[in-house]
Amino acid sequence: MAKTGYMSARATRRAYLKNIIENQKNIKVVRENESFLNIKQDLIDLNWINEEDNFINSFELSDKLVMEQTPALRLVNEIYNMTLKPHLNGIEISRFEIFSVFQGKGFASKFLDHLLLFLISKGVKEIYVMPIPAGIFRANGLANNKVLLESIFYKRGFRLMHGQPYWILSDMTYLDSIFDIEIDYNLLKKL
Repeated sequence: MAKTGYMSARATRRAYLKNIIENQKNIKVVRENESFLNIKQDLIDLNWINEEDNFINSFELSDKLVMEQTPALRLVNEIYNMTLKPHLNGIEISRFEIFSVFQGKGFASKFLDHLLLFLISKGVKEIYVMPIPAGIFRANGLANNKVLLESIFYKRGFRLMHGQPYWILSDMTYLDSIFDIEIDYNLLKKL
């Protein structure tokens, strides 16, 4: 007897791949913007991975698969899996994942504080995030916890944009309170 509403992992993967193939003709192409160019070389110098135009970003929005081909800068090390990409006139934090052994120890907060201060110091006009679960799914992981993701970004001044799935950094109260700290570039560096 078949289970109602149940799909095996294999069937789920097949359905996902089928959706990707069907949507390839609808891939949105994103280009570098001024904000991305302002941070690109500094992050490459800190050993971030430069994905040029071959990074495919996909996410579900209202049961629709959205795919973008975009330049991206990625930091993948023992602690973080972070992706930044151009969005409108600014930068989107597209992935923000802390690996499980480092979770709950303040790494995410400290890293995000220094990253935001770095982006602002480089003249990034707008900073966006879509705090939706992504990445490696773990029950206690930041990347899989929508409430935790929203709270970490809300504390730092991100607010939901009206009629959009994106949040934008608009309340500078928290960042103004830490603005005098010196940016720790070792946090932003691939070890």
